[in-house]
Amino acid sequence: MPAVAPTPNPVFMASEPLIAPPPTSPLPTPQAAPYVAEASLPDGVTLQRATFRERLAAFALDVVVVLITAIALDLLEFRGGRNFVLLLLLYHVAFWAAKGTTIGGIICQLRLVRADGQPLQLGDAFIRGLGMPRSLGEVKVGRENFERIAKQAMGTPWVPRNPRPIPGPEQVREILELAA
Repeated sequence: MPAVAPTPNPVFMASEPLIAPPPTSPLPTPQAAPYVAEASLPDGVTLQRATFRERLAAFALDVVVVLITAIALDLLEFRGGRNFVLLLLLYHVAFWAAKGTTIGGIICQLRLVRADGQPLQLGDAFIRGLGMPRSLGEVKVGRENFERIAKQAMGTPWVPRNPRPIPGPEQVREILELAA
């Protein structure tokens, strides 16, 4: 009998993959963005933003520290957890203002600084503890939008009637620069 060459199996010779790759998202992949502090760091030194996982780990450690301390000092009276939340806020504000980090932050090697690189003051730490933004950059409003915002602000009923006169978009832009 003559030798017969095996016929290729068309299923395995397809040029397309058997399993389609997952569709790509139009949204950018979240990554830790580099952070450059302007005032207090030497030239060329950059700080890396902490990832969500690192912040969560530090927060979990802080919760354990506050819980153990509160139990040891008999400070907890669980009425809806309000006392614990207040203790946790005070703990974070005190440590952020004094050391720029918490015990969980020290373990996870995290430090909190202002946008200009300076250490946090008590007021900054309190506002940060409440989860409120301290600058327009924290809410993703960039300087490239200031001109458009200033012009639109003049069309609102509030800016032209401000108790302190704001005659034009140039003054609104100055205010936005201060808040950047």
